[in-house]
Amino acid sequence: LKIAIAQINATVGDLSGNAAKILDAARRAAVQGAHLLLTPELALCGHSPEDLLLREDFHAACAQELAALTAALPEIDVLIGHPLRQDGRCFNAAGLLRAGRCVATFRKQSLSQDELRYFVPGDTPDELNIRGVRCVVAIGADAASPALRADLRLVLDASPFQLGRQRHKAGGSPMVLANLVGGQDEMVFEGASFAQDGEGRVCCRLPAFEEALEIVDFSAGRLQDGTLAPALSVEAGVYQALVLGVRDYCGKNGFPGVLLGMSGGIDSALTLCVAVNALDAERV
Repeated sequence: LKIAIAQINATVGDLSGNAAKILDAARRAAVQGAHLLLTPELALCGHSPEDLLLREDFHAACAQELAALTAALPEIDVLIGHPLRQDGRCFNAAGLLRAGRCVATFRKQSLSQDELRYFVPGDTPDELNIRGVRCVVAIGADAASPALRADLRLVLDASPFQLGRQRHKAGGSPMVLANLVGGQDEMVFEGASFAQDGEGRVCCRLPAFEEALEIVDFSAGRLQDGTLAPALSVEAGVYQALVLGVRDYCGKNGFPGVLLGMSGGIDSALTLCVAVNALDAERV
């Protein structure tokens, strides 16, 4: 089973733009021989949509965009994160798209207090058989559940950057995790998606703070070694998070540039450096 990890930068509310990114990743993955494309949590609508989830027209637009994407996909399975409105309840969901239809839906169980404002918990996920591999699908914090036992865990995630946080999970079934990348309002998602074996050893890691597509191979009952993007130092990680946060805050809000008042101290010099790296000099 060849799994393509689509580490994309989704924008909250830009349904057509996010769907276009997923479709482009699916096409490139199919050309490279992947059988499954794994996307981040709520990739279709962006994370976190917050009060948009209270609007019926938003849910209708999500459902319409999901249907259009499903019809346009090439011959590759796609696990896509999306909000699901069902029987008056809202779920943080993932759909398995195959051959022009959604063949399975999974609903997040472990919800934070903020998420409980909008979502209700889902049920225990069923196993999913893809090309003879027994898989379970987990969304975000569900990946830590000890009940998730199968040949392979497929995780859709949207974990913001946090200084010193260890994202790799200890032991259990082999796991492939697609994490969101990009800045959205006050949050910065770092990407750095990964695959790890049953002993917790990382066998593939995507770069941090940039979009990427990488294929990992699960064969003979184990994940094969793949590309390992270099881990960043603490200082480099913080700086890249600042740059990406400024770039996306300006870009996603449509700001033409920034205006800085300089005091001449090292703090304002650093602020200027971040702004120029994020936006280029002509926009500062």
